[in-house]
Amino acid sequence: MEITLNNGFKMPIIGLGVWRMEKEETRDLIINAIKIGYRHLDCAAHYKNEAEVGEALTEAFTTGLVKREDLFITNKLWSSDHGHVIEACKDSLKKLQLDYLDLFLVHLPIATKHTGVGTTDSALGDDGVLDIDTTISLETTWHDMEKLVSMGLVRSIGLSNYDVFLTRDCLAYSKIKPAVNQIEIHPYFQRDSLVKFCQRHGICVTAHTPLGGATANAEWFGSVLCLDDPVLKDVAEKYKKTVAQVVLRWGIQRNTVVIPKTSKPERLEENFQVFDLELSKEDMEVIKNIDRKYRTHQTTKYWGIDLYGIEEEKREEEMEITLNSGFKMPIVGLGVWRMEKEGIRDLIINAIKIGYRHLDCAADYRNEAEVGEALTEAFKTGLVKREDLFITTKLWNSDHGHAIEACKDSLKKLQVDYLDLFLVHFPVATKHTGVGTTDSALGDDGVLDIDTTISLETTWHDMEKLVSMGLVRSIGISNYDVFLTRDCLAYSKIKPAVNQIETHPYFQRDSLVKFCQKHGICVTAHTPLGGATANAEWFGTVSCLDDPVLKDVAEKYKKTVAQVVLRWGIQRNTVVIPKTSKPARLEENFQVFDFELSKEDMEVIKSMDRKYRTNQPAKFWGIDLYA
Repeated sequence: MEITLNNGFKMPIIGLGVWRMEKEETRDLIINAIKIGYRHLDCAAHYKNEAEVGEALTEAFTTGLVKREDLFITNKLWSSDHGHVIEACKDSLKKLQLDYLDLFLVHLPIATKHTGVGTTDSALGDDGVLDIDTTISLETTWHDMEKLVSMGLVRSIGLSNYDVFLTRDCLAYSKIKPAVNQIEIHPYFQRDSLVKFCQRHGICVTAHTPLGGATANAEWFGSVLCLDDPVLKDVAEKYKKTVAQVVLRWGIQRNTVVIPKTSKPERLEENFQVFDLELSKEDMEVIKNIDRKYRTHQTTKYWGIDLYGIEEEKREEEMEITLNSGFKMPIVGLGVWRMEKEGIRDLIINAIKIGYRHLDCAADYRNEAEVGEALTEAFKTGLVKREDLFITTKLWNSDHGHAIEACKDSLKKLQVDYLDLFLVHFPVATKHTGVGTTDSALGDDGVLDIDTTISLETTWHDMEKLVSMGLVRSIGISNYDVFLTRDCLAYSKIKPAVNQIETHPYFQRDSLVKFCQKHGICVTAHTPLGGATANAEWFGTVSCLDDPVLKDVAEKYKKTVAQVVLRWGIQRNTVVIPKTSKPARLEENFQVFDFELSKEDMEVIKSMDRKYRTNQPAKFWGIDLYA
């Protein structure tokens, strides 16, 4: 019934929210809630009933109903009091008649015009739009929140209504990490990416509006109620519970704290009776499938501005691409080509901690076993679950004709039961040298020994068998041009989900990218940074990262050239899989979701295409396969 926060304090997993609680009802509702068993109250200065809550608490303490230490009391800093954090907290403590708060949250990630400590007004400008203060940064506000902890006024501090980007930024600038992020969550607005991001980084998620706002949000905002959903009604009937109880239990089983609000005594007790049931995995999945990405809490009606205008759920969606097989693929991955075996463990573990959920491997990279050891450690330590990761590997040229054995060999080395994506590495079969050896045998003339007896169609149908065997979820191609891709579409029963190709500002391949996307094939950009130093050393090629045009664009956005190039790839709707062996670059390459290149800058980069391939294996194979 409790969750331990990242600072060691315990927070009851169910609480009573006092938003929209009528002042005259507050005393009876809180006293009744405590008698029922509630030990968590969710308050806010903006709810304008702190004084009434304080009177009820004082009565509960003085009559011996509970002791102060038995309760977990949350309050929030209103938007108009950024810049006055300490005074606002003291004002709330005085009204609540308390010496300390268990949790103090930044109510919204925005500062507005100050109207006097504790007044919590939302001042509008002459245009009828919320009067936003652009002089106080969220970092400044957070450091003031941290002072409250050292002053002993607050035990834990946290966030409310922060998206992935704002939360990540707070983790970066904080000395005291946020203990909680309180956000709207319910079956119609599940926000799985944000929930997982917070939990992965030790931040407890509290679900405000856990019942979808029920009747109140329908009246206030005209929103639709998830409590009327026939799917939820069927699940509730199965367990002989109310829909509200099922929805609250669903939230608890996601390991989120739920704070339902009600003014009805019978609902107060009903909402607390959620510990005598457990939803099956199947029913959790049923509820997961009714997500509408539908926010019921819509403040635009009152403030004249959509603060969620750049919807974070849309930005979360931007972090993934849905393949034609229905599976989701993270749009940024870590490529492990040329990754030294001794450095793999640390790089992969660090990458997962940073937020990477996509690893691009290949039998030919000759490090699958080391990748597998790192993955096993990540799974065993609870860093991630297998289903959290998207793992790609590839069939090497010498294993055409042995696709099933080669896939099983890769699975064994990677220590996983299935692959998310298995690609034909090159559209060419070469002399077989033993499953998993991935040699590129040369003939007596020093030229790659190409096998002309196995067609690509034959190889593809073997790939399709892997899907039906459950060894692979999606299959795809790599280094296929328009003609080869079109041919694959013609002979395939299962269409290729991905074509992984070299593409970067010097080698944009617009026709191939558009052809694939037109036919539902996701394009993954290998060598998305033009190979950087490594390809220059291996193949003697030129890196686009040194281009003065890209340097100018990067300076404009206060980003590195690599970040601009990766962002360019993302905005083309291609997956990017940069490779690096440097921890600092690892994090830098992932920080590409907090800016957007303008149309003009996308055009600037488009104009610098040189049709210049940097990955040129002819140097080693004695034949130019791209001739």
